[in-house]
Amino acid sequence: MPGARHCLLFDLDGVLIDSWDVARSAFVGACAEIGRDGEELVSGFRDRLGRPIEDIARQLDLPAGFGETFRTHARRLDHLAVPLDGVAELLAGLRSLGCLIGVVTGKDRARSLSVLAGCGLIAHVDALVAGDEGPGKPAPDPLLLCLDRLGAPLCHGFVGDTATDMEAARQARVPAILALWGGARPVACDLLLSRPRDVADLIGMAQTS
Repeated sequence: MPGARHCLLFDLDGVLIDSWDVARSAFVGACAEIGRDGEELVSGFRDRLGRPIEDIARQLDLPAGFGETFRTHARRLDHLAVPLDGVAELLAGLRSLGCLIGVVTGKDRARSLSVLAGCGLIAHVDALVAGDEGPGKPAPDPLLLCLDRLGAPLCHGFVGDTATDMEAARQARVPAILALWGGARPVACDLLLSRPRDVADLIGMAQTS
């Protein structure tokens, strides 16, 4: 659809930025603060990434207020997050094709903006929906809100790295694109891509079809 407004949605952690060490350390530290062994729970934490931290805490039987304890630890470490290789070039390339960029994350808005700025990616992002703005993934609500903010009638898909992301995409009725370049585990998806540049190739082909 040459000339039509079009967009692509991305998850943040594990797709645009490398932040697993930050998240893991923050989770283990927050658990220690409340007298729980985070090492015993970290696998369950990783399996639920993409959801708001309050949802993860409830599912792991962690006490009310754990989310804020986790965020306190994470804010001290967020400066260690870095963009994944090839992501800055990918986003710049998509923008050159006229593709609007939306980011949908389970991370709270303040931390999301801070990390995007610290990684030098914020200038490429046209809309952001964070985990503290309403129902989180895997509900379709945050993806649909992001599409509304972008105002683009054509969405090429949602690029994520977890089963939570893929379920959110399916519920929002957009293609579920699994990004493997951040170390994701294979899960059911509509399309699996190994490198950031594969995304740009996909959009380029869509533009010429």
